[in-house]
Amino acid sequence: MNFSIEDGYKNGFAAANANYVVIWANTVLAFVAIILLAFTIIGVICAPAILTGLWNSFIRARRGEAVQIGDFFRYGFSKFGPSLALWVLFMLGYFAGLLLFIIPGIYIAVAWSLCFYLLADDRNELSATECLGKSREMVSQVGWWQMFAYVLILGILGQLLGFFVIPVFILFPHYYMIFTEAYMMASGEQVESEAGGNPSDDPFSIPDKYKRKIVSDDDSKG
Repeated sequence: MNFSIEDGYKNGFAAANANYVVIWANTVLAFVAIILLAFTIIGVICAPAILTGLWNSFIRARRGEAVQIGDFFRYGFSKFGPSLALWVLFMLGYFAGLLLFIIPGIYIAVAWSLCFYLLADDRNELSATECLGKSREMVSQVGWWQMFAYVLILGILGQLLGFFVIPVFILFPHYYMIFTEAYMMASGEQVESEAGGNPSDDPFSIPDKYKRKIVSDDDSKG
């Protein structure tokens, strides 16, 4: 496993550039839908499914698979039950941790930070509880402190951008794809361009197309 904060940010930035329009449009569409549905109880319980579909579109975009505007709704609602269960379990665990002098809550938030991507990944068949356990296992392999630093830096950048409406409105696809890159690296999956280079070679370029390449730990050592 090759988990690098620098590569994660560079690759995530490049992936956002490569799929900017569809990521931007889908994110806006998802949050508009959530806001409109938030006025009803039924709408509130639909939010986790919408977000699961949105994260699935991020993963597919990062792998170079076809992503259309609005197509994430179908996958999200196909995971309605597990999505709702995962959100409930995550929030219960997180707030229980916060009640235990905050630090356990921070630990849980980082240890479970990949659980939503695990559920959203259409190559996995995991229950809500299995997603939580698998996320903790992946974060442990990466290193809890390294994942904490990755998330902390991203959170600080998000807060700084929040002071400026226009930059955050333009750059939020990069924000989400950088976090998606953390999942890709933690799962041992690397995506390279057809030219044979990695997106991190030039984070500001917009590759024409990505192709998926799975690199196992044994292969990477060889």
